[in-house]
Amino acid sequence: LTYNITPRGPTGCLGFTKQLQVTVGSIIPSVSPSQTEICSGGRIQMTNSSLGANSHRWFYRVQGTTTELDVRTIASPNYQLDNTSSTNPIVYEIVYQPSNGLCTVPDVVTPITVYRNVVAGFDEGTVPPIVGGTSTVNFTNTSNPVDAQFRYEWDFGSSTFASPATFVGANPPPVVYSQQGPYQVTLKAINIAAETAGLQCESTFFKNIVVPVLPLVADFTLDPPAACFPATVKVIENLSTGDVMEWKVVDPNGKVVAISNADLPEFFIPTPGLFNVQLTTRDSFTNQVEFANANFEIFDNPVASFQARPTTVFVPDTELTTFNFSTGADFYQWDFGDGNKNEGIEVLH
Repeated sequence: LTYNITPRGPTGCLGFTKQLQVTVGSIIPSVSPSQTEICSGGRIQMTNSSLGANSHRWFYRVQGTTTELDVRTIASPNYQLDNTSSTNPIVYEIVYQPSNGLCTVPDVVTPITVYRNVVAGFDEGTVPPIVGGTSTVNFTNTSNPVDAQFRYEWDFGSSTFASPATFVGANPPPVVYSQQGPYQVTLKAINIAAETAGLQCESTFFKNIVVPVLPLVADFTLDPPAACFPATVKVIENLSTGDVMEWKVVDPNGKVVAISNADLPEFFIPTPGLFNVQLTTRDSFTNQVEFANANFEIFDNPVASFQARPTTVFVPDTELTTFNFSTGADFYQWDFGDGNKNEGIEVLH
């Protein structure tokens, strides 16, 4: 600014005019960020509409600290802010220091909230083939990081042939597949705090796994192989490689007395006889069929019956003769009440 000063005397006479140059400086800061909440790795563009500044100094710092990070001397910087800590979220402060060489103003501080990122991943190990109608796959969560700040959503590729079909949690249970693959398995990892704030700080990982099927085999083991009636007979081991099981139990007359489609069925048999368990296993993809069967016998319960002659004996000269009328037995043990025991159909004592 230029000031002109002209003195005037008491009589009204004017003196010589004096000119004075005065420099007046002022700064009106005005800055704004492109956003105030971001996921780790996001960028912040600072817009600078300040007045009166001819030099600029910027940096950012973790809120509550004094360490200056990434100092810039341009009018409007662009910062990438990362959160690699375990704090979720972390708050950075972007600091602006304008100057014009004449006056100073307080620092302009803009807080920016930065949420952690996550990289989803999993490993399925070796996928076993279908045996006995199922294949059990164990998935390991290899996301970085794996902790309670994130939600892990799993989709195992089939609502029909995978059990469970979906799961929410860091460590999924074993997944049982009932048909051969392939299946596309997906894992989404989500920052819960960021989601609450309206941000999508998340990562999705997917992989195709193949559930194989072995050459078709029909094979099983019964327990027990024989029993007294009534009895329950169980299939305790099923090594069949089909994905469909059809069981029949046939009695001695060729009549079907029980059926099942379970992998490990149980059959209650209320009558004695020689029975045959028949398995038909199928591969629904190749339409192959294989068969296996095994016999088991349900024995009638024996009935003990006998007579002894004479009914009066004289010691030591009289022999006691037994007459065995038992049925349904092939082993006999006699106890005469005097500490002596004998084996056989009929005995003398």
